[in-house]
Amino acid sequence: MTSIPCGTSDERNDEYHRRYSRYTYFRNLTLAPNSKPIIFDIGAHKGESIEFFREIFPSSTIYAFEPCRSSFDLLTRVYGSIEDTFLFNLAVSSEDTKLTYYQQSLSHLGSCLKINNLSHDSISYAATAKNIPTSVSGIKLDTFVRRFDVSHIDILKIDVQGYESSVLDGALDSLGITNSVIIEVGFYDFYSNSSSFDKILSLMYSLGFVIYDIAKISKNPKTLGTDWAEFVFKRISPPSLPQSD
Repeated sequence: MTSIPCGTSDERNDEYHRRYSRYTYFRNLTLAPNSKPIIFDIGAHKGESIEFFREIFPSSTIYAFEPCRSSFDLLTRVYGSIEDTFLFNLAVSSEDTKLTYYQQSLSHLGSCLKINNLSHDSISYAATAKNIPTSVSGIKLDTFVRRFDVSHIDILKIDVQGYESSVLDGALDSLGITNSVIIEVGFYDFYSNSSSFDKILSLMYSLGFVIYDIAKISKNPKTLGTDWAEFVFKRISPPSLPQSD
């Protein structure tokens, strides 16, 4: 599809791509001039985001959460010995309790939500999704932050396959010390009871965040709609940090 020319947007986009660098982009999401950001990776899978952030911020402190045991075992083998990288086999949720996690043959599709076998938007996978239930430990981000005495969060990345609202519901205090949030939000019917973007947007705005960027968009060649998008939220003003003595 060819976009319709509109004003100077094409020229502005060209200039954007000339000026863009990953380092500059993500540094804008941290508490400048902090070169050692604190990053939370919720839904770490096999460490793709850890590798990405480590390349940009070698001195960062990363807390990574992955509930799937097989993915977590690989995560531990690859990243378990890296300094200031802390790995937790936990599902971040709205409650501190045991949860059911549904494993899939494609590990990155596992979630605390079942895949909808009757999905109209899925191209092929949903109809045969196994939804294998396993018990995992859940923890509120607020509980974790208090327990580990985390002073602030520069970047909070959430990629939890439709479970985003539950993560945010357990992180209301933590969001008060967070500068930016990266959330992947689905719009298709792939998961049962997936998060409402309206709810996420309303909550983030109420806590002092605005949309900074739509960083990624995944299009559906079957429906010609959008399956999911990665939204970047940034605080209007710096977060409230503990006062030094």
